Amino acid sequence: MEGTGAEAVEPLRSPPLPERGGRAPISGWSLMAIPGLVVLALTALAPLGWILVRSVADGGWDDYGRLFAHSYLASFRQTIYIAFVVAIVTTALAYPFAYALKTGPKWLRAVLVATLVISFASADVSRTFGWQTLLQNTGVINVLLKSVGVIEQPLPLMYNDFGTVLGTSSVLLPFGAMTIYANLRNVNTDVVLAAQTLGARRLTAVMRILVPMTVPGIAACAGLIFVLTLGFYVTPARLGDPKQPMISGLIVDSASFGDFGRAAAMSVVLLVLAVIIGGLVSGGASLLGKRSSK
Repeated sequence: MEGTGAEAVEPLRSPPLPERGGRAPISGWSLMAIPGLVVLALTALAPLGWILVRSVADGGWDDYGRLFAHSYLASFRQTIYIAFVVAIVTTALAYPFAYALKTGPKWLRAVLVATLVISFASADVSRTFGWQTLLQNTGVINVLLKSVGVIEQPLPLMYNDFGTVLGTSSVLLPFGAMTIYANLRNVNTDVVLAAQTLGARRLTAVMRILVPMTVPGIAACAGLIFVLTLGFYVTPARLGDPKQPMISGLIVDSASFGDFGRAAAMSVVLLVLAVIIGGLVSGGASLLGKRSSK
């Protein structure tokens, strides 16, 4: 309008669309992802493709058929059983660790962070040999118990399921703790203090209020530990029962004797099992997360 001093406001216009047959410009973020995709293809997809081809290249589907033998089925059952127990034990230990990391005093959080850093920095082999030093018949634990008269014969702490579960849980505990801590960061832990002011005990408040709020994180932790344990080799091989090996041990043995077809077939079955279980856990955790947010 003229004479009013008001400036004319131009209508908003949408950005021009690309002409028909043209292509949208490639963003810088897409270009930055190309090197990572190339590395992923070379380090993950290419070896996986080689395993799939090798599993049927030598004897066709015969190597898969041999996996239904009693010894292999027993090894698969042992692997699933150990993975299930390790997932429960590790999750049960990781939750108070993550809770203390979230709500503890500064000095305690500093100690816990240092513990995580040392755990991630140290190799699995070194920690496994450390457990051997503690658990063997002439190890620190048995020698100490015998010296104080608690036992007369050394306790069987190695070469059994106990040694496998203990060693594997200690190695995977940092992964479980960080998984639950990531979920606890999004939860208001002051609800525990509020319940305490109303007369509830701290443990009761945590179990009845905080734990149900963090079920998605617990499920994600248990699923992650389960899948990681399925393919674990070093610790079960050094601390477990050689008469009841996990499937990872059989894969290494088959490859060591040159039976790459059978080793590849077992690897494919183990991978499919891990993908199925991981998908189920991921879907369950997502569903639990949606329910807890309502």
